[in-house]
Order: sequence, then structure tokens, then C-alpha cells
Amino acid sequence: EDRLVIILQDNGKPFKPEKFRIPKDTIPLKKYKRKKKQGLGLYFIYKIMDEVSFATSPSEGNTLTLVKYKSSPPPQA
Repeated sequence: EDRLVIILQDNGKPFKPEKFRIPKDTIPLKKYKRKKKQGLGLYFIYKIMDEVSFATSPSEGNTLTLVKYKSSPPPQA
């Protein structure tokens, strides 16, 4: 296989990533101040992984799917 796929599921509160602010690359991490109860997790996920998707459903809870390719990701359709 040419990729690693990680699927994480939980039954916690529905997670909506669009409600979280992702820090800009131009801010040094040591100057980043967490004013809310949010960290840098999404920042690192988006920087490291080639594909990231979130889904929420009443029957399956929250699903986070992460994909990392061995080489360059395939072109987007």
C-alpha cells in the first residue's frame, strides 16, 4: 500500500473543526498564546497529514480520518 490511513472514532460531543482557529505559520510557536481551551493539535494534524476529514453522526459519533502518503499525494479531482 502506498499510504497510511488512520481512523479514530469516539462517542463524545460532536466535533466541529470549523469552530477552531488554526494558528498562522507566521507566528512563532513560543509566542502563540492559548486564550481558549484549544491547543495546537489541529495545526499539527493539517501540517503533517496529506488528507484530513471529520465526520459526525448520531449512530457512530465522531470520526477523524487521517491519510499520509509515502510519496506525493495523488492530484485532486
